[in-house]
Amino acid sequence: MKQKRFLGLSLVLGSALLFTTAFASAASVWTIDTGLVKKTLTVGTNSNKGQLLVKGFIRNPVKGKKVYIKDHLKVQGNVKVGGILQGSNIVGADNLGTGVVTNGKIGEGAVTGNKIASETITSGNLQSASVTGDKMDFSMDGVVKAAAYINTSTPSTPTAATQFNKLANGTTITPSYNSTAGRYTVDFGATTNISSNYFNVTPLISGTSLFAVIRSVGTTSVTIDFYDDTGAGSDPTGFYLTVY
Repeated sequence: MKQKRFLGLSLVLGSALLFTTAFASAASVWTIDTGLVKKTLTVGTNSNKGQLLVKGFIRNPVKGKKVYIKDHLKVQGNVKVGGILQGSNIVGADNLGTGVVTNGKIGEGAVTGNKIASETITSGNLQSASVTGDKMDFSMDGVVKAAAYINTSTPSTPTAATQFNKLANGTTITPSYNSTAGRYTVDFGATTNISSNYFNVTPLISGTSLFAVIRSVGTTSVTIDFYDDTGAGSDPTGFYLTVY
């Protein structure tokens, strides 16, 4: 009689233990080292609230199989993606850590016009010094490469009153008088030949109207002639010069 009671109690306790173990296994998965996925790894919604926390590695060695995470995957180490990372809002400003995207990590052709959403790049989204002269391609059409206001109130000693020069960063634009009425040369000290660039000249005058003519363009400088309405060379009070 005692043996039968002991056997019955053992069966009841064994069944309870199996049920408890099975429920705990289905309810949560906590991988301390490695989650080795052969077919299916189920993440329950009880103690782990639908999250899979991986401190080591989660691997799928079975060819042709996939690992599906229905809710959230939280990785404390590194994630290596061999294929395509898909989903909505994967890459956003709030999802990128410091130093994640740098010049050295962006491949050629990775960022093109058709991949940039409207309003993605605005002045408010650009960090200070993100766009500087030394990062600008010299061949960019339509972009102003240099500009200056040349003060010629004393014709023999013209000065670049205001200027910026991206043809040669750190180099001062230098104007000079050619000892001929109305003729000036402006040197940009450019490190790249500027003879194929575009120039715009606007004379500043008081009284007689003037017009400007580009006389010649050298490797680093441009020479400009100013004429009055009679065709005679005439010195302006100053002139603006823009290089594209």
